[in-house]
Amino acid sequence: MNARVSELARRWPDGLRLVLLHGYDPSQSLEHAGRIVRGLGDPANPMALERLTGDQIAADPEALVAAAAGISMFGGQTLVRIDGVDDKAVPALVRLLDAPPGNPVIVVAEGLKKSSALLALAGRPGVMALESRQTGPGDLKEIAAEFGLQPDREALQLLYEASAGDRTLIRSELEKLALYLDARPEAPQPLGVPALTAVAAGIDPFDQNALLQAVLAGRRAEAVALLGAMPDGFGIVVLRQLGGRLAQLAELRLAVDRGQRPEAAVESARPPVFFKEKPIWITALRRFTSKTLADALAATLAAERAVKSSGSTGDLLVHALIVRLARV
Repeated sequence: MNARVSELARRWPDGLRLVLLHGYDPSQSLEHAGRIVRGLGDPANPMALERLTGDQIAADPEALVAAAAGISMFGGQTLVRIDGVDDKAVPALVRLLDAPPGNPVIVVAEGLKKSSALLALAGRPGVMALESRQTGPGDLKEIAAEFGLQPDREALQLLYEASAGDRTLIRSELEKLALYLDARPEAPQPLGVPALTAVAAGIDPFDQNALLQAVLAGRRAEAVALLGAMPDGFGIVVLRQLGGRLAQLAELRLAVDRGQRPEAAVESARPPVFFKEKPIWITALRRFTSKTLADALAATLAAERAVKSSGSTGDLLVHALIVRLARV
């Protein structure tokens, strides 16, 4: 997908009317929309981009048609970007595609069901749909290179864990780190854990990765000891990372249920499992069944909702859940 986004950022193909960005990771879709706009836009032309929202075009489909047909007073094409789009915007997009060709349109939607009417538009001529996937630690290396940073494995994993895979947050932190290390694409600098803990927000000496490994491996005493070092308010970060791991484990467990060996399932995991963690994941696949993984994931999501609600006991809920899951 990155290659196709790069191609679009260099040149909008003839005959292409609309690009639909959607999928697992909304921050990735937003990032890709930004890359296309930066690549095709004209910084000297303040009218080179017109932004709309899904609610706007759902309420007024002609607003989209007018934007796509508009001519910039400074010359050149105007890019039309629409964020927050869902099936309510389909009538406006159909009207756009039925109208004469005009300015390029970039549509950003969140995860869509296979039955989505919006996704069905991808079958029409002039429409390209690009689906985002889950961001993994390996993706960070490519993003870091854009800032002239060369992170080692431990730095990649730590930044990924602290950011919960949010590409917008990742870019923000890498930009600060590049300034701190005086890194540029033409003069790259190595990035290690010391720089991360010194500069990046949310990076703390508390080893949340070790805590998650202890939970997955069933090492309850170790998990309890690590919980004692967890900073106040950090529980929500732990829950999000735990939820992501449990969801991926559930997919791998299905492969094991179909007859695949745990070792083979972990090797074939996408996104890939960090090499140092593979033994932990293999152990977890032997500890958990599909049923206990489903229950653990449901409990983790419920705990996250509870922590974010007013009047909750916050990190105490996280402590209780971690201890419970470490002894499944």
